[in-house]
This record gives sequence, structure tokens and C-alpha cells, in this order.
Amino acid sequence: MSLTLADALGPVADAFLIQLYFSTADDERSITKKQKGASFAFLLTLVLLAARGVGLHTFLRLGIRVVCYVLYLYFAKGIWNRRGFFLATFAASCAFVSQNIFMSPLMKTVVDLLGLPGNSAWLNLLFTTVVRVLIIFVLYHYLPLRHIEEPSLSGWLPLAMTVLCIMLTKELQWSDQEFSESASLVFILLQVFMLLFLLVFERERFQAKLEKESRIQNAVNEERLKVYKYQYKADEEVRRLRHDMKNHLVAVRSLMGEQKNDAVQKYLDDLLEQAGEERLGIETGNSTLDGLLSQKTSVLRESGIRFDMILDFRGIDFISNMDLCTIFGNAVDNAIEACRKMDNRGKRYISIHSEIIAGQLIISFVNSYQGEIRLKNGLPITSKKDPHCHGIGLSSIRKAVRKYGGVAEVDLSVPEQFSLIVLLPLPATV
Repeated sequence: MSLTLADALGPVADAFLIQLYFSTADDERSITKKQKGASFAFLLTLVLLAARGVGLHTFLRLGIRVVCYVLYLYFAKGIWNRRGFFLATFAASCAFVSQNIFMSPLMKTVVDLLGLPGNSAWLNLLFTTVVRVLIIFVLYHYLPLRHIEEPSLSGWLPLAMTVLCIMLTKELQWSDQEFSESASLVFILLQVFMLLFLLVFERERFQAKLEKESRIQNAVNEERLKVYKYQYKADEEVRRLRHDMKNHLVAVRSLMGEQKNDAVQKYLDDLLEQAGEERLGIETGNSTLDGLLSQKTSVLRESGIRFDMILDFRGIDFISNMDLCTIFGNAVDNAIEACRKMDNRGKRYISIHSEIIAGQLIISFVNSYQGEIRLKNGLPITSKKDPHCHGIGLSSIRKAVRKYGGVAEVDLSVPEQFSLIVLLPLPATV
């Protein structure tokens, strides 16, 4: 059987589309551009097999596709183990379902009705490419691979059923028995149903994870609020006591009158001098922020982190205390963690500034860091061993900021300086 240009372009389009879908998975380790380019060779292997029309057993063809996908995910994304195998099998199942649609008697009937016999190969290419693009479009936007975590048993079951349906359909299509259009439609619909079920299941599992993270974040914020309110009250009490103690010392010194005692006088002068030295106080115009940042000052001092702050939240009351805790608590905690990882304590610093420009409240969190930071969808890719259980902080900040129509963006333009810029539109009454 001679191979036409249209027949050869189909597998190439399939390889590029599946590579586009695989791009929705976050890198789990540092991958160079050269490695990413070389990893595409595993997808080209499938192109060559399809172009040569290798008539292997259905299960073997599916297995080869899964192996190529697994290797591609490992070398291009650093994804391995059960999750990599699950993602590869899921993608291979989607590809095989689309192929079953194209190879069914229904597909042949549709192609025959569309145009001239001489153009059937190109019509087939056009039809199959359109269907593949639609499938990848739905998968790309509805269930990107970064949303699929370590698969559970309940996740493997529908995938296994889909694979079995694929095998059964292929065997019937390639058997010597008559395979009617109605039977073809039943098996195709069954495969599509199983894939849709798996798609919805994984989507709901991801949404459940987000809701769980939101509940955890709210619980953490509630505890933070309690701590910050207590810290604010404690700071107020300490300032009041220091002020009162200073007045008492002045009164004691005046009561001594003519009784000159140089040692006592010097002791009282030293106490008065110390009483006049207020410790670092946080005054932003918002008691929640005062308590939050005051609670962090001891950690900053112990870690040797220079701290610079210019915050004026007087009259800014449109942000709830819960969201303030989410934004400032996570931003400061992330900055402290980054600074602590620096070997040179002298270069550790955190700066927090706010200003109002053109009706926008702009808050900048700037800190030093050491090493490499890679971004994915505008957020840093965590360097922790389990990337799916971390990285909630910045996404929580974005979620809180979006409630007020704002944005939170990361800037890495300055070497070894991490900048988080939060822009919040001010209400008309502010």
C-alpha cells in the first residue's frame, strides 16, 4: 500500500497536538531546552510507526504509545513513577478513542458523503485534524495535566475500563466478522463515555483539592488573626507600661530632692534612657497588620534579615482581615523562607512598600534569594520534594487579590531579587 502525503501528515499533527497537551504539566525537575527538544524524538517514533503502517496487535500498539509518552514526560518534564504512567495512559487512551472514531464504518461513510473520491485522503486528514484539535482544546482548558495528581484506585478503574473498551473495539473492527455501523457507534460511544467520566472525575477531584486547601487556608488565617490580635494588644500594653514606667522614674528622681547620690542618680538616668528607647514598633494604620508584622519581627531578627517597611493603610478598610492575613502572611512567610536559605546572612533582606497611584493600591514585597527560580503560569515552581503538596501560598494570594478585582504578579528581572507586586483597585469611596 503506497503512502500518500496526507496519510503521513496525520501522525505528525497527532504528535504536535499531544505535545501541546503535555505542555500543561508542570516541570518536576530542572529541564534544559536541549533536553526538551531531544525528548520530542520519542513522539517522532510514533510518527514513524504510524507512517509505515505497522500492523501490530492493538494492545502492543497501545503499549508502545504509552511507553513513548512515559519517556517523553520523564525527559521533557521530569515526571516519573505512577503519575507519569497514569498521564501517559490517559493521553494514549484519548488518542486511541479518536483513532477508533476515524477508523469506524461511520467515519468512512461521512468521508464518502463529503467530496470526490480522489480527495478522500485530504478530507480524511482535515476531518481527523479538526476532531483532534477539538479534543485537545477541551483537555487543554478543562483538565490540564498539572491538575492531575498521584492517581488513586478510583482513578485507575475508569481508565482501565476505557482501555478494555478500546481493545474490544479494535479486535472487532479487525476481525473477519461483519461489524455493523450500529455496533461501531455503540462501542465508540462507550469509549467516549468512559473518557468523559474519567475527565469529569479528575476535574472534580481537583476542585475538591482546591476546596480543601481553601478550608485549610481559612483555618490558618483564623488562627493567625487570633495571634495577631493578641500580639497587637501585647504591644500596646508594653508601650503603655514603658510610658508609665518612664513617668514613675521621673517622679522618683524628683522626690529625691536635695539628697544627692551620684550612683542612684546615674542608675535612674540609665533607666530613663532605656525607657525612652522604644523597641521596633509597627504602625501601619491597621491593627491586624500591626499585629501580623510585629509577630514577624522577632523571626526577622533571629534570622539576620534586614527589614524595610513603608505601609500606610489608614482609611483602607475595603480588604477583610482574613484576606489581609492571606496576602501578607503568605508573602512574608515565603520571603523569610527564601532568605533563610541564603548562605550569606549579610545579603538577607525583605522590603514591603505600599503606595496609591491612579486609583490603585500597589503593594510590593521584595526579598533576596539564592539559587534559581523557574516560573510556570506566572508562579514559581516549588523546589520542595513534593510539588503537589506545596506552593499553596502564592496561589492563595492570587485568589484573595482577585476577589477585589486585583492582580498579583511575580517579577524576577533583578538578579537574586524576588518581587511580588499586588495591585488592588480602590473603591470609589476610598
